[in-house]
Amino acid sequence: MIHLHGTQAVAFRVLVVDKDPIQRMVLARCVEMLGWQADTADNSGEAVDKFAGRRHNVVVIDLGMGQPATMRILRHLRRGHVDPSLIFVSGAADAIQADSLQSARDFGLRIAGILARPIDPYRLHALLLSNPQSPRSQKRLATSYPTAQELDQALRDG
Repeated sequence: MIHLHGTQAVAFRVLVVDKDPIQRMVLARCVEMLGWQADTADNSGEAVDKFAGRRHNVVVIDLGMGQPATMRILRHLRRGHVDPSLIFVSGAADAIQADSLQSARDFGLRIAGILARPIDPYRLHALLLSNPQSPRSQKRLATSYPTAQELDQALRDG
């Protein structure tokens, strides 16, 4: 489905990365019920391959895949030229969630939130519609350029 974002039409695409085939299907169907496009992957390698072919607005990551798989995806996103929002799905302990959230923040990635299992479709919908700022884009916004008047004054001041 095409959504209007400002004055620009945008086709939303979500990548669901979950090792459990039923959870992957449920998440993908929830995304499709919004009229969005869903791609799926069952491991980090397949997810990285999917990033090469398409731009995704949101990536849903199952923390149950383990820290190495999650970190591989996060590292790949950090190196990429796209900036999708992240939604973590977890039935895991708070420490695993906290570590994943901190790693994503450290990499400058946008985090929409965490979904607990079992999946609440209304919560997923709310997270998909959120548009969090990334630390990378906040840094870009904080960098201001001098105005023409400031440049003129600087030249006069030598």
